[in-house]
Amino acid sequence: MRSRLLGLGFADFDVDALRALLGRTPPHRYTRNTIASLTGLARACKRVRAAGFALDDGEYMEEVRCVAAPIRDASKRIVAGISIASTVPYMPLEKMAELIPLIKGVTARLSAELGLKV
Repeated sequence: MRSRLLGLGFADFDVDALRALLGRTPPHRYTRNTIASLTGLARACKRVRAAGFALDDGEYMEEVRCVAAPIRDASKRIVAGISIASTVPYMPLEKMAELIPLIKGVTARLSAELGLKV
């Protein structure tokens, strides 16, 4: 898995499900910020589930940041996601924080269109 953003599709997975999918080999470390253990990845998935969004601060490429959120269908299954990514000079941490409610609002509306009841 390249980053937490790609991990949106796996946000509902626990460590056992991740191990079944990825095997026992730890995820590849692309940068110093890459989550490089299955237990760390499972903890990140749990945070994404709880928060409803994911942040990537250089997990795959050092100078790229991203905010993402999953889109769910009526069965609450993740069927897609939306992300906004940019290089660090154009996406300071403050901008990431501003984008969270925007992207969560868009994905909530799309999820509702797919029949998700909250």
